[in-house]
Amino acid sequence: MNSYYLKYSKYLKYVNIVIFVLVILLFGREISNENHVLKNSLYLPQEDFNNNKIEESLFGTDDYNGFFDLGFKYKGTNIDHIVNLYIAIGLMNSEHYNEASCYLDKITSQNCKEKYGEVLSAKIFGLKGDVNVELKKYDDAIIYYNKAIDLLKKNYIDNPKYIMKIVLIYEEKKEYKKALEILEKGIKEYYKSPDLNVLKTEKKRIKTLLESI
Repeated sequence: MNSYYLKYSKYLKYVNIVIFVLVILLFGREISNENHVLKNSLYLPQEDFNNNKIEESLFGTDDYNGFFDLGFKYKGTNIDHIVNLYIAIGLMNSEHYNEASCYLDKITSQNCKEKYGEVLSAKIFGLKGDVNVELKKYDDAIIYYNKAIDLLKKNYIDNPKYIMKIVLIYEEKKEYKKALEILEKGIKEYYKSPDLNVLKTEKKRIKTLLESI
């Protein structure tokens, strides 16, 4: 792993426990009034997913159908996006980034903001950005991180982290001036963020790199 990925990895946000909470929110909202059969069909793969048994949750076991099978079963229903999100995150954790990107596309192409709300949509866009970074599609990653930022508006917790991800991409591309501009804007806009000192420290480092050219 090169120095860029060592720095970038600090800001990756598709850790199981974080995204698991997101999926539970979606799950609870979409099927709170649905029948017990539907809830029970998702229970066991969810449990294994939460216990980091990713392969079992995706492909299933002798006791239950995994998310891949459930994806076919519930295609076109009001929970297919929940299943697709589980699959995408599982594939990301297994480093199958191209496949994960395809499943995220199924979610982000379906009027994301209107369907899931601003906060959850921003998280999904952030995941899409992370996948594109892993695929070295840096320009696409920046687009999705900016989509997340635009949705969250004045979010002092998540947006500075997306800003840092964008800055590190520009650093990798050796576009230090652009990285510095973004940091300066971020420092002014997110002055209440707990990550403010991180942004300021990064500004000094990028400024040094720019001056050394």
